[in-house]
Amino acid sequence: MEAAQRAPAASAVVHHERYYFPAGTVVIKVGHVLYRPHRDILDSEVFHHMFSMPPGDSGAEGLDDVRPITLAFVTTRQFEDFLDFVYRPWSPPPYSVDSLINLYELGKMWLMDDAMAFARSQLDSMTLHPARRLQVARLLRVEAWLAPAFRQLVTMPLRDLTLEHGRQIGLETYQILTKAKDGIERERRLAAAKPPMLDVQDVECEDHRRCQSNWNVLWKRKVGAALLHPDTPLAFAQVLDHVQSVEWVDVFTGCRDGAIEKLEANGFVRDNEIIQQAVSLLSPYYQSDDSGFRGPRI
Repeated sequence: MEAAQRAPAASAVVHHERYYFPAGTVVIKVGHVLYRPHRDILDSEVFHHMFSMPPGDSGAEGLDDVRPITLAFVTTRQFEDFLDFVYRPWSPPPYSVDSLINLYELGKMWLMDDAMAFARSQLDSMTLHPARRLQVARLLRVEAWLAPAFRQLVTMPLRDLTLEHGRQIGLETYQILTKAKDGIERERRLAAAKPPMLDVQDVECEDHRRCQSNWNVLWKRKVGAALLHPDTPLAFAQVLDHVQSVEWVDVFTGCRDGAIEKLEANGFVRDNEIIQQAVSLLSPYYQSDDSGFRGPRI
């Protein structure tokens, strides 16, 4: 989608260079720019109602430059992005994120499901930084994007988040993010320092206390160290596979297998629980306006 026309000086009203068609059938004014599109291409209930309004004392609006239909609360950039879609719906990508946001918001305002669906599908297919994804999700109230993007942010070191990323996600999200990361880090330290108990004793294990001691030492050395690695810490979801790959020297097979079965049953899910709790706190800010919630937007 092309750049918006440069704003005119002072209050001079100008024709848009591309979307003032001599054969257009309705004149629309946005800011200081006049557009003359075709009524039939503006196909929505809102526009149909707008065009069917009875004329006022000064005559019908939208027939000429003197009495255009004025669109309030819309910028020239937004309206141009909208017209780019209705006149060129199959123009090839790439599209800018901001242009798609404009299209989605105007499509929602004017009850044009095809515009909303197109913008949503294009944004869905884009690879965005998780902070930017959260910003767009919150702005457009697309709750489905919240959990995946938040999970990505949780796994990123805070040093990799810039001031711009912080601005994009907003103060509430940043506070919840840092608390979630702190909670997961605390669970990581606990898991590294406190090996699971060997509740099952192998029939051949003559000294279970020694077996437990060997398990504890190897756990801290092999699993704990991986969990606390400063650059690439072991994810909780990878712990079970890692445990199964370790050579448990001087730990009887039955004792080890019993501990692994317990890990399989209980799992390392505390990080998921923390993330789910954080997402549930954020969810109202990302829900559709139809939910009735009116939280602050970024």
